[in-house]
Amino acid sequence: MPETEFLVHKFCFLLIFFTSISFTQRFSDPAVDKVFKEGITLALNGEYDEARLLLENQQFKNSKFPFYEILSAASEIGFAYDYALPANNKKIHTFLDEAAQKLKKVPSEPDNQVWINYCSGLINGYRAILYAYNSEWMSFINAGLDAVSFYEKCIEIDPQFGDAFASIGAFKFWRSEKLSFLNWMPFVSDEREFGRSMLEKARRVETYHTYFIYKNLFDIYYLKEDYSKARDVLNEATTKYPNARMFQYDLARYLGREKPLEAIKILQQILTSYDPAKVKNRINELRIKGRMVNLYNKAGQKDKAKSLADEILSVKGLSEYEQTKLEKSIERVKEIREELK
Repeated sequence: MPETEFLVHKFCFLLIFFTSISFTQRFSDPAVDKVFKEGITLALNGEYDEARLLLENQQFKNSKFPFYEILSAASEIGFAYDYALPANNKKIHTFLDEAAQKLKKVPSEPDNQVWINYCSGLINGYRAILYAYNSEWMSFINAGLDAVSFYEKCIEIDPQFGDAFASIGAFKFWRSEKLSFLNWMPFVSDEREFGRSMLEKARRVETYHTYFIYKNLFDIYYLKEDYSKARDVLNEATTKYPNARMFQYDLARYLGREKPLEAIKILQQILTSYDPAKVKNRINELRIKGRMVNLYNKAGQKDKAKSLADEILSVKGLSEYEQTKLEKSIERVKEIREELK
């Protein structure tokens, strides 16, 4: 997979959790606190059934805040991305619509204000995430801007609300990066450095789950070719979350620059980590093998690169959805195979 395609692929992935996973504040309801801490970690490790079961905690579902509906939408998006499935758009929007209706019933008391605004940010944020997953970029920007406005209100109420720093920082950086071709225009601001600094500020705050901050910062530093800082972030991430596929992908990506054979070993481990019962297509398999073709070629193992490329190019019976998702990856494999003749 070429680097530009890989960055777009990772861009969507880092957005999947961009609004919900770095709580600095401990929610007053112990049931809500427990589900956020444990449920999100289960999902991060690919244990989606266990995470969904935890969401069914009755105290959690009965909270006056719509966290159940919001995290149910998040789980649907995360699972679709992880297993390269079409998003269940109707189901996800229904969860978010229900969350918005429930939030309207929360008393508008001072103690509730930061959480009302935070939930509003989450609802709009997950709509943005869904639009990004479906490559609906203008809708993503509009929904993301709405989310950011609510996060900014959180900071006005509580200047130490670190969750908002992370979410604002991520959105501002990646929006500017996606629209970097417009940054020369006078009415378009380049907020990449501001976004990065917001994420670094959030990194210094103790959180339940810091993997969202790690994921964004690694991608930013790798994109900027600041490999020393990228490695520092990755070291922290893999120490704290050794079983998370997203950081294993990043480890392979990092190692691939200078140690392609070690990167291949990591990719092989990722390939076997998926639950076969949940795999409904060959997208992840062929994407990973496509990256391995490039790495074998880079390592000088031309015969292995040829053999794996031929295996990929001989695959038949892919669905239209699979063909669309794999188009660029397979095209890159074809290019490498032509070079190896």
